[in-house]
Amino acid sequence: METLFTVPDDIVPYFFQCLIDKGKYKIENNDGTILINPREQESYYKPVIVVKDINELEESLEKYVQVLNDYYGDIDLQDYQDLSFFFNNLLLNMTNTDAEDLAKFINKRVQMFKKDKLEPYKERTHVVDIDDSKFFAQREVESPGLETPYCMIFEMEKNGNVYGLPLVRYSVDRDTCYIYSVQMGRDRNYQYQEQEYKETVNKVNSGLKKYRDVPPNFVLSLALFTKILNDNNVNNIIIPDYLFGRYKNYYGATTVVKSDKILSRILDKFVDLICRMDMQVDGFDISTYPNDVDSFMRVKLNNPKSDNKMLDEIFSGKHR
Repeated sequence: METLFTVPDDIVPYFFQCLIDKGKYKIENNDGTILINPREQESYYKPVIVVKDINELEESLEKYVQVLNDYYGDIDLQDYQDLSFFFNNLLLNMTNTDAEDLAKFINKRVQMFKKDKLEPYKERTHVVDIDDSKFFAQREVESPGLETPYCMIFEMEKNGNVYGLPLVRYSVDRDTCYIYSVQMGRDRNYQYQEQEYKETVNKVNSGLKKYRDVPPNFVLSLALFTKILNDNNVNNIIIPDYLFGRYKNYYGATTVVKSDKILSRILDKFVDLICRMDMQVDGFDISTYPNDVDSFMRVKLNNPKSDNKMLDEIFSGKHR
Protein backbone atom coordinates (compact mmCIF):
# COMPACT_ATOMS: atom_id res chain seq x y z
CA MET A 1 0.00 0.00 0.00
CA GLU A 2 1.34 3.39 -1.01
CA THR A 3 1.97 6.07 1.60
CA LEU A 4 0.42 9.15 0.10
CA PHE A 5 1.01 11.66 2.86
CA THR A 6 3.89 12.12 5.27
CA VAL A 7 2.92 13.34 8.72
CA PRO A 8 4.56 16.79 9.07
CA ASP A 9 6.99 17.14 11.99
CA ASP A 10 5.14 20.21 13.27
CA ILE A 11 1.69 19.14 12.21
CA VAL A 12 -0.31 21.74 14.13
CA PRO A 13 1.56 24.79 12.74
CA TYR A 14 1.41 23.16 9.30
CA PHE A 15 -2.34 22.63 9.70
CA PHE A 16 -2.89 26.25 10.74
CA GLN A 17 -0.82 27.51 7.81
CA CYS A 18 -2.92 25.42 5.39
CA LEU A 19 -6.04 27.06 6.79
CA ILE A 20 -4.51 30.52 6.51
CA ASP A 21 -3.20 30.03 2.95
CA LYS A 22 -6.11 28.22 1.30
CA GLY A 23 -9.04 28.78 3.62
CA LYS A 24 -8.10 32.36 4.43
CA TYR A 25 -8.83 31.81 8.12
CA LYS A 26 -7.23 33.78 10.94
CA ILE A 27 -5.78 32.01 13.97
CA GLU A 28 -6.17 33.65 17.36
CA ASN A 29 -4.89 32.60 20.79
CA ASN A 30 -7.44 33.61 23.40
CA ASP A 31 -5.94 32.83 26.84
CA GLY A 32 -4.79 29.37 25.74
CA THR A 33 -7.86 28.56 23.65
CA ILE A 34 -7.13 28.69 19.93
CA LEU A 35 -9.85 30.25 17.80
CA ILE A 36 -10.00 29.72 14.05
CA ASN A 37 -11.83 32.72 12.62
CA PRO A 38 -13.37 32.78 9.13
CA ARG A 39 -13.02 35.66 6.74
CA GLU A 40 -15.43 38.49 7.45
CA GLN A 41 -17.37 37.88 4.22
CA GLU A 42 -17.84 34.22 5.21
CA SER A 43 -18.63 34.76 8.88
CA TYR A 44 -22.34 34.75 8.02
CA TYR A 45 -22.30 30.98 7.51
CA LYS A 46 -19.02 29.90 9.15
CA PRO A 47 -18.74 30.18 12.95
CA VAL A 48 -15.54 30.45 14.92
CA ILE A 49 -13.93 27.01 15.34
CA VAL A 50 -12.55 26.20 18.79
CA VAL A 51 -9.37 24.29 19.64
CA LYS A 52 -9.70 23.42 23.30
CA ASP A 53 -6.41 21.55 23.71
CA ILE A 54 -3.46 21.88 21.34
CA ASN A 55 -2.07 18.46 22.29
CA GLU A 56 -5.39 16.78 21.54
CA LEU A 57 -5.44 18.54 18.18
CA GLU A 58 -1.95 17.26 17.39
CA GLU A 59 -2.94 13.67 18.20
CA SER A 60 -6.17 13.87 16.20
CA LEU A 61 -4.40 15.34 13.14
CA GLU A 62 -1.75 12.59 13.21
CA LYS A 63 -4.50 9.94 13.33
CA TYR A 64 -6.31 11.66 10.49
CA VAL A 65 -3.27 11.63 8.19
CA GLN A 66 -2.66 7.97 9.02
CA VAL A 67 -6.24 6.99 8.27
CA LEU A 68 -6.12 8.89 4.95
CA ASN A 69 -3.08 6.80 4.00
CA ASP A 70 -4.86 3.60 5.01
CA TYR A 71 -8.06 4.52 3.18
CA TYR A 72 -6.67 6.02 -0.03
CA GLY A 73 -3.46 3.99 -0.34
CA ASP A 74 -4.87 1.81 -3.13
CA ILE A 75 -7.00 4.52 -4.75
CA ASP A 76 -5.91 6.90 -7.49
CA LEU A 77 -6.48 10.33 -5.98
CA GLN A 78 -5.57 12.14 -9.21
CA ASP A 79 -5.79 15.84 -8.33
CA TYR A 80 -6.27 15.33 -4.58
CA GLN A 81 -2.74 14.40 -3.49
CA ASP A 82 -2.48 17.53 -1.40
CA LEU A 83 -2.75 17.31 2.37
CA SER A 84 -3.85 20.93 2.64
CA PHE A 85 -6.93 20.06 0.54
CA PHE A 86 -8.01 17.48 3.13
CA PHE A 87 -7.24 19.77 6.05
CA ASN A 88 -9.35 22.61 4.65
CA ASN A 89 -12.10 20.21 3.62
CA LEU A 90 -12.42 19.03 7.21
CA LEU A 91 -13.76 22.43 8.16
CA LEU A 92 -16.31 22.48 5.32
CA ASN A 93 -17.91 19.26 6.55
CA MET A 94 -18.58 20.56 10.05
CA THR A 95 -21.82 21.54 11.73
CA ASN A 96 -22.09 24.36 14.26
CA THR A 97 -21.88 21.80 17.07
CA ASP A 98 -18.75 20.24 15.54
CA ALA A 99 -17.09 23.66 15.53
CA GLU A 100 -17.21 23.78 19.32
CA ASP A 101 -14.37 21.24 19.62
CA LEU A 102 -12.16 20.69 16.57
CA ALA A 103 -10.14 17.73 17.93
CA LYS A 104 -13.32 15.86 18.86
CA PHE A 105 -14.70 16.42 15.37
CA ILE A 106 -11.50 15.20 13.68
CA ASN A 107 -11.56 12.05 15.82
CA LYS A 108 -15.12 11.45 14.61
CA ARG A 109 -13.97 11.80 11.02
CA VAL A 110 -11.16 9.33 11.66
CA GLN A 111 -13.69 6.72 12.78
CA MET A 112 -15.72 7.31 9.61
CA PHE A 113 -12.81 6.16 7.44
CA LYS A 114 -12.21 2.94 9.32
CA LYS A 115 -13.54 -0.46 8.27
CA ASP A 116 -17.22 -0.71 9.11
CA LYS A 117 -19.93 -3.36 9.39
CA LEU A 118 -21.15 -2.76 5.85
CA GLU A 119 -17.88 -3.91 4.28
CA PRO A 120 -19.59 -6.97 2.65
CA TYR A 121 -21.70 -4.62 0.52
CA LYS A 122 -18.67 -3.53 -1.48
CA GLU A 123 -19.91 -6.23 -3.84
CA ARG A 124 -23.37 -5.91 -5.38
CA THR A 125 -25.60 -7.65 -2.83
CA HIS A 126 -29.15 -8.96 -3.06
CA VAL A 127 -31.20 -7.37 -0.27
CA VAL A 128 -34.77 -8.58 -0.72
CA ASP A 129 -37.39 -9.82 -3.19
CA ILE A 130 -40.84 -8.29 -3.25
CA ASP A 131 -43.34 -9.88 -5.62
CA ASP A 132 -41.58 -9.94 -9.01
CA SER A 133 -38.98 -7.28 -8.08
CA LYS A 134 -35.46 -7.85 -6.79
CA PHE A 135 -33.58 -5.17 -4.86
CA PHE A 136 -29.80 -4.84 -4.70
CA ALA A 137 -27.34 -2.66 -2.79
CA GLN A 138 -23.69 -1.87 -3.36
CA ARG A 139 -21.30 0.26 -1.34
CA GLU A 140 -19.16 2.64 -3.36
CA VAL A 141 -16.18 4.76 -2.32
CA GLU A 142 -16.94 8.46 -2.62
CA SER A 143 -14.72 11.05 -4.25
CA PRO A 144 -12.38 12.88 -1.84
CA GLY A 145 -13.89 15.97 -0.32
CA LEU A 146 -17.48 14.79 -0.10
CA GLU A 147 -19.29 14.58 3.22
CA THR A 148 -18.81 10.84 3.66
CA PRO A 149 -16.28 8.23 2.54
CA TYR A 150 -19.04 5.92 1.28
CA CYS A 151 -22.37 5.87 -0.45
CA MET A 152 -24.80 2.97 -0.82
CA ILE A 153 -26.41 2.69 -4.22
CA PHE A 154 -29.65 0.78 -4.78
CA GLU A 155 -31.13 -0.89 -7.83
CA MET A 156 -34.38 -2.65 -8.66
CA GLU A 157 -34.59 -5.47 -11.19
CA LYS A 158 -37.97 -6.25 -12.71
CA ASN A 159 -38.88 -8.18 -15.87
CA GLY A 160 -35.27 -8.03 -17.05
CA ASN A 161 -35.02 -4.26 -16.56
CA VAL A 162 -32.71 -2.54 -14.08
CA TYR A 163 -33.80 0.73 -12.44
CA GLY A 164 -31.71 3.01 -10.26
CA LEU A 165 -32.99 4.27 -6.92
CA PRO A 166 -31.67 7.22 -4.89
CA LEU A 167 -28.37 6.62 -3.12
CA VAL A 168 -27.53 7.15 0.55
CA ARG A 169 -24.36 8.99 1.60
CA TYR A 170 -23.26 7.61 4.95
CA SER A 171 -20.56 6.40 7.31
CA VAL A 172 -20.75 3.89 10.16
CA ASP A 173 -18.99 4.12 13.52
CA ARG A 174 -19.64 0.87 15.42
CA ASP A 175 -23.41 0.89 16.17
CA THR A 176 -24.04 4.39 14.81
CA CYS A 177 -24.65 5.46 11.22
CA TYR A 178 -24.23 9.05 10.07
CA ILE A 179 -26.51 9.76 7.11
CA TYR A 180 -25.63 12.95 5.28
CA SER A 181 -28.05 12.72 2.37
CA VAL A 182 -30.47 10.61 0.38
CA GLN A 183 -30.26 11.87 -3.17
CA MET A 184 -30.02 11.16 -6.85
CA GLY A 185 -26.67 10.04 -8.17
CA ARG A 186 -25.18 11.30 -11.39
CA ASP A 187 -25.11 9.21 -14.59
CA ARG A 188 -27.57 6.62 -13.31
CA ASN A 189 -30.59 5.05 -14.97
CA TYR A 190 -33.70 6.24 -13.12
CA GLN A 191 -36.35 6.01 -15.89
CA TYR A 192 -39.04 7.62 -13.72
CA GLN A 193 -41.68 7.46 -16.38
CA GLU A 194 -41.54 3.69 -16.91
CA GLN A 195 -44.91 2.31 -15.80
CA GLU A 196 -43.55 -0.76 -13.99
CA TYR A 197 -41.09 1.45 -12.10
CA LYS A 198 -43.83 3.82 -10.95
CA GLU A 199 -46.21 0.99 -10.05
CA THR A 200 -43.59 -0.62 -7.83
CA VAL A 201 -42.22 2.42 -5.97
CA ASN A 202 -45.72 3.85 -5.45
CA LYS A 203 -46.62 0.85 -3.31
CA VAL A 204 -44.91 2.57 -0.37
CA ASN A 205 -47.66 5.24 -0.58
CA SER A 206 -50.44 2.78 0.25
CA GLY A 207 -52.36 4.00 3.31
CA LEU A 208 -50.36 7.24 3.50
CA LYS A 209 -52.15 10.38 4.67
CA LYS A 210 -49.29 12.79 5.44
CA TYR A 211 -46.00 13.61 3.71
CA ARG A 212 -47.33 12.59 0.31
CA ASP A 213 -44.99 15.15 -1.26
CA VAL A 214 -42.00 13.01 -0.20
CA PRO A 215 -40.97 11.03 -3.32
CA PRO A 216 -41.70 7.32 -2.84
CA ASN A 217 -38.41 6.23 -4.43
CA PHE A 218 -36.54 8.14 -1.68
CA VAL A 219 -38.61 6.32 0.94
CA LEU A 220 -37.85 3.01 -0.75
CA SER A 221 -34.07 3.60 -0.72
CA LEU A 222 -34.08 4.72 2.90
CA ALA A 223 -36.19 1.70 3.89
CA LEU A 224 -33.74 -0.65 2.15
CA PHE A 225 -30.84 1.08 3.89
CA THR A 226 -32.66 0.91 7.24
CA LYS A 227 -33.08 -2.85 6.76
CA ILE A 228 -29.35 -3.18 6.09
CA LEU A 229 -28.49 -1.21 9.23
CA ASN A 230 -30.88 -3.18 11.42
CA ASP A 231 -29.66 -6.52 10.03
CA ASN A 232 -26.08 -5.48 10.90
CA ASN A 233 -26.89 -4.29 14.45
CA VAL A 234 -26.42 -0.61 13.67
CA ASN A 235 -29.16 0.81 15.87
CA ASN A 236 -28.52 4.55 15.90
CA ILE A 237 -28.78 7.08 13.09
CA ILE A 238 -27.39 10.62 13.33
CA ILE A 239 -28.24 13.24 10.70
CA PRO A 240 -26.44 16.61 10.59
CA ASP A 241 -28.64 19.58 9.83
CA TYR A 242 -26.18 21.95 8.16
CA LEU A 243 -22.67 21.81 6.72
CA PHE A 244 -20.60 24.88 5.88
CA GLY A 245 -19.55 23.34 2.58
CA ARG A 246 -23.15 23.00 1.44
CA TYR A 247 -23.80 26.66 2.12
CA LYS A 248 -20.69 27.56 0.13
CA ASN A 249 -22.25 25.94 -2.94
CA TYR A 250 -24.96 28.59 -2.93
CA TYR A 251 -23.42 31.53 -1.09
CA GLY A 252 -22.38 34.40 -3.30
CA ALA A 253 -23.88 32.95 -6.47
CA THR A 254 -27.07 34.88 -5.87
CA THR A 255 -28.12 36.60 -2.65
CA VAL A 256 -27.88 35.61 0.99
CA VAL A 257 -31.68 35.43 1.19
CA LYS A 258 -31.90 33.11 -1.81
CA SER A 259 -29.03 31.00 -0.45
CA ASP A 260 -30.91 30.55 2.81
CA LYS A 261 -34.07 29.55 0.98
CA ILE A 262 -32.26 26.94 -1.12
CA LEU A 263 -30.61 25.39 1.92
CA SER A 264 -33.81 25.46 3.96
CA ARG A 265 -35.65 23.70 1.16
CA ILE A 266 -32.99 20.98 0.96
CA LEU A 267 -32.93 20.45 4.73
CA ASP A 268 -36.73 20.58 5.05
CA LYS A 269 -37.11 17.88 2.40
CA PHE A 270 -34.61 15.67 4.22
CA VAL A 271 -36.38 16.21 7.55
CA ASP A 272 -39.73 15.44 5.90
CA LEU A 273 -38.30 12.15 4.60
CA ILE A 274 -37.16 11.17 8.10
CA CYS A 275 -40.50 12.26 9.60
CA ARG A 276 -42.37 10.19 7.04
CA MET A 277 -40.29 7.13 7.96
CA ASP A 278 -41.00 7.82 11.64
CA MET A 279 -44.73 7.96 10.86
CA GLN A 280 -44.89 4.89 8.58
CA VAL A 281 -42.42 2.64 10.39
CA ASP A 282 -42.61 1.29 13.95
CA GLY A 283 -39.12 0.89 15.33
CA PHE A 284 -37.81 3.91 13.41
CA ASP A 285 -38.15 6.54 16.10
CA ILE A 286 -36.92 10.13 16.08
CA SER A 287 -35.42 10.96 19.47
CA THR A 288 -34.14 14.50 18.78
CA TYR A 289 -34.65 17.10 16.10
CA PRO A 290 -31.96 19.60 15.00
CA ASN A 291 -31.51 22.34 17.61
CA ASP A 292 -33.38 20.37 20.32
CA VAL A 293 -29.98 19.58 21.85
CA ASP A 294 -27.42 20.27 19.14
CA SER A 295 -27.04 20.33 15.35
CA PHE A 296 -28.14 16.74 14.84
CA MET A 297 -31.30 14.75 14.28
CA ARG A 298 -31.21 11.33 15.95
CA VAL A 299 -33.13 8.16 15.20
CA LYS A 300 -33.29 4.88 17.13
CA LEU A 301 -33.81 1.60 15.25
CA ASN A 302 -35.48 -1.37 16.91
CA ASN A 303 -36.56 -4.14 14.53
CA PRO A 304 -38.58 -1.87 12.21
CA LYS A 305 -41.94 -2.95 10.84
CA SER A 306 -44.80 -1.22 9.07
CA ASP A 307 -48.50 -1.42 8.30
CA ASN A 308 -47.53 -0.67 4.70
CA LYS A 309 -47.20 -4.08 3.03
CA MET A 310 -44.21 -3.26 0.87
CA LEU A 311 -42.24 -1.59 3.65
CA ASP A 312 -42.99 -4.44 6.03
CA GLU A 313 -41.79 -7.00 3.50
CA ILE A 314 -38.55 -5.05 3.15
CA PHE A 315 -37.91 -5.09 6.89
CA SER A 316 -38.97 -8.70 7.43
CA GLY A 317 -36.99 -9.91 4.43
CA LYS A 318 -39.89 -11.95 3.04
CA HIS A 319 -39.20 -13.53 -0.33
CA ARG A 320 -41.69 -14.71 -2.92
